[in-house]
Amino acid sequence: MQNPVMQNRVDHPITAPLPLRTFAISAAAAVIGAVLVVLASAQGWPILVAVFGWLLLAGAIALAVVGLVLVRLSRVDFVFDDQGFRISGRSGTVEGRWDQVEQVATAAGGHRISFLGDPDRHVVSPAPESDPRVQAMVADLKRRLDNSRGYRPLD
Repeated sequence: MQNPVMQNRVDHPITAPLPLRTFAISAAAAVIGAVLVVLASAQGWPILVAVFGWLLLAGAIALAVVGLVLVRLSRVDFVFDDQGFRISGRSGTVEGRWDQVEQVATAAGGHRISFLGDPDRHVVSPAPESDPRVQAMVADLKRRLDNSRGYRPLD
């Protein structure tokens, strides 16, 4: 952006949805691992059963941590102001002015957002367009594009 002070700025941070299946598998593995450790100790089972239980428990914790880290790393910030946009994520920053955008298109279930104009810019959103945060961002984007062209709502 040319103007360092963004007027009427709105930040739309978008992250991937929580990996619930990963957390469910992790929780089940942790419970099974803990049960194996306790039963192996209480019943005098072979040490290999307890070791397997500890390994299962450690793997479950690692799986949960990896799931959380991946969600954190998938963050993309869509920042809009009256003059343009700045989209920042792990892969870099995309900036532009609204008057340079001729068309906005989505593909891959809303994960790929293309700002077509001079020049074309493409962004990958970590959340699908059914996500309420993405819907709010798209509504703001449409409003700002309309405002940049002088379109007003019919009253």
